[in-house]
Amino acid sequence: MTRWIGALVLAVLVVIGLLSLLGQGPGVPSLGLGTPPPPEEQATAYAADDAQLVQTDADGAPIYRLQAKSLEKVPDSETVYADQLTLNYVPPAGSPTATAGGMPWTLTARKGEMPGGTLTMKLTGDVRLMGHPAGWRSPLRFETQGLDFDIERQFAQTKLPVNFYSGPRRVSSRGLSADLKRGTLRLESSVHGRFPP
Repeated sequence: MTRWIGALVLAVLVVIGLLSLLGQGPGVPSLGLGTPPPPEEQATAYAADDAQLVQTDADGAPIYRLQAKSLEKVPDSETVYADQLTLNYVPPAGSPTATAGGMPWTLTARKGEMPGGTLTMKLTGDVRLMGHPAGWRSPLRFETQGLDFDIERQFAQTKLPVNFYSGPRRVSSRGLSADLKRGTLRLESSVHGRFPP
């Protein structure tokens, strides 16, 4: 009887040991094996080269298209980092933005950061915002070295020096607020312009 109980205990210990080694049973701390921590305790991270993210409308037509040489989300951070990025926007047909004269535009930058849970990007390095507003004879372009951009509100803002180009016209200022939905622009200070005939 004692031998039978001893054999049973030994068999149970062998099964527990095998399950632990296979990650199905209680952990073996000294070996670093065992059941992985629950998802809420795991640090998430990812990286992608030549990435493209597309947001579509209800009919599947693209609204935003973000392309980047690389995208990365590091562990223990909700911020997504992008290198050499291009963001294209086309207002959906019939949307309030399109009806109000909202234009397609393209935004480029060397680097971008998007905090988790937001549609706001902090852009740095050779930032350009380009488009052709309704009623303008020439496309327009803004250039700066840093810009905060709210994708959902289509609102761009910076306190840094900005150059604005449209055909032969050029205006420079320190600071800019641009509401692309409403088609309004405000140059903050130190405004200088050149308007050839």
